[in-house]
Amino acid sequence: MAAAGERLFRPRYPFHLRDGEIGVFLSHREAWKEIVARGLDAGLIFEDDVELETAVFGPALELATSELRPLDVIKFPVPRRGQIPADQGKAPHIREPVVTPLGATSLLVAGGAARRLLELTERFDRPVDTFMQMSWVTGIRPRVVTPSGVTEISARLGGTTIHAKKRPLRETISRNVLRPVYRLQVGAISHLHGSRQ
Repeated sequence: MAAAGERLFRPRYPFHLRDGEIGVFLSHREAWKEIVARGLDAGLIFEDDVELETAVFGPALELATSELRPLDVIKFPVPRRGQIPADQGKAPHIREPVVTPLGATSLLVAGGAARRLLELTERFDRPVDTFMQMSWVTGIRPRVVTPSGVTEISARLGGTTIHAKKRPLRETISRNVLRPVYRLQVGAISHLHGSRQ
């Protein structure tokens, strides 16, 4: 049974995991287990607040599966609300960013990657998308396919419950200070690790 712990990896994640974040991580672990148990080459994982534009997502998925490697995690990113992707209307392409973008709404996870992620997350100390940024721990550098044809519709479904609880002012201020510091640490280690490959 996987369990959430604290201060397992560096850089230290500066926040306590919320129940919703733990639930999302455990859901992803269940999906990874299924990929491994069925001996699949890969599995496509969607969170429950996703909508697909099939005319865009179809070619993106086709490209991702055609270029899949045994330890791949390929992300189908969701544009920020109100943002029009710069490559909208263009043919899909895959890139490997130095710093993995946040979000785990839509993923293609190869069988080898699923097995490795399961082995590394018997205990975890941060949200699943933040964990996937740590290629220096996982040995997996997620790739991104865009345009993805994926949109997030949690607002239409009544909003996400992960961060729904109102935070005390002190916690809000603390998060606003610690979040950019943590992201700078992740960025610095990602660049250092990337330069060694």
